[in-house]
Amino acid sequence: MIVYFAISLLLILAYGVLMLDIFGHWNEQVDHKIPENYLPSVFLSIVIPARNEANNIVQCIESILNNNYPSDLFEILVVDDHSEDSTSQVVNALNNKSVHLLKLAQIGNTGKKQAIEYAISKSRGDIILITDADCIVNTNWLRFHSSFYEINDAKCVTGPIRYTKATRLIEQFQSLDLTGMMGVTQAGIFSDKWYMANGANMSFLKKQFYEVGSFDSSRKYASGDDVFLIQAIADMYGQDVYFLKNPEAAVTTEAETSWNSLYQQRLRWGTKNKAYKKKAISFTLGLVFIFCFSILLNLALIPFFGLTALFVFLTQLVSKLFIDYFYLQKLNSYFNSSKSLESFIPSSVLYILYIVWMGIASIFLKNYIWKGRKLN
Repeated sequence: MIVYFAISLLLILAYGVLMLDIFGHWNEQVDHKIPENYLPSVFLSIVIPARNEANNIVQCIESILNNNYPSDLFEILVVDDHSEDSTSQVVNALNNKSVHLLKLAQIGNTGKKQAIEYAISKSRGDIILITDADCIVNTNWLRFHSSFYEINDAKCVTGPIRYTKATRLIEQFQSLDLTGMMGVTQAGIFSDKWYMANGANMSFLKKQFYEVGSFDSSRKYASGDDVFLIQAIADMYGQDVYFLKNPEAAVTTEAETSWNSLYQQRLRWGTKNKAYKKKAISFTLGLVFIFCFSILLNLALIPFFGLTALFVFLTQLVSKLFIDYFYLQKLNSYFNSSKSLESFIPSSVLYILYIVWMGIASIFLKNYIWKGRKLN
């Protein structure tokens, strides 16, 4: 057991080095700034897959229409994925020439990847932007993406996501988790160690979408349209894949309001973990899982090994809390969402349990419920 406890303590060092490396890459990248007197000249096609989003879709579309971008230089393609509510009706009621409604039912397809593919096949722009129907974008969102492509030789870009409010524990937990993952996403792309993305704030060149075969390599997965696509493009053009770092470029959405819906969401996200191509992200996720599992295991060993197990458990727990607080305090300050830190202690305890449970569940549980559908 001495060897085991020694390994447990070494995990603290490994975790600390990992988080320091991630934070170092975050600090190293300079924020993207929209050039002064910038005049957009690029036509953009914004794709919004939607299923049962009648309560959200109008706000999403209007936030895009209100962007500081010429109305003749963008189109919004909403794809109704067999909605069982009035999603299509409320989109049609907008009666805006920039908004186009497509229906998957008309071509007999189902699913988010199919919705994105269908919209791209009907799009006019060379640059495709994707967001979710329950998201709100900043008034300069289009300018951030278009200017990035004009300044950089980019093939694919992903940006930050934020939750609109974080007052309850479940919301603050998600906010801290999401903020932490933004740092991990940026660090992987910036260092060329791994490629992750969030389909709520993502853009890419249409030419590259077809060049990598769209979603052919990941069609067996119901989820992962964003991650698999950015990985496929990075395999060909790693140096031309970017993280759009600027808090004003963030897209906002609402956190899950129940623990069951959060569980289903994270199970859906977790099912694609085993398909990551880069070994570095598998190592990173694996290290975090092992560290959290070790903390829980040492807690369980206290009745058998007394003060030794208690010392190792408390050393691991306190060290993790210290490392995480430093990391999350910096990132939450950057995104002006420090209120989430009010529940740092309970959220951190929940996070340890969450990582262990979801790590196991994503391997053995194949089915989950999302948008009223049972998926696998």
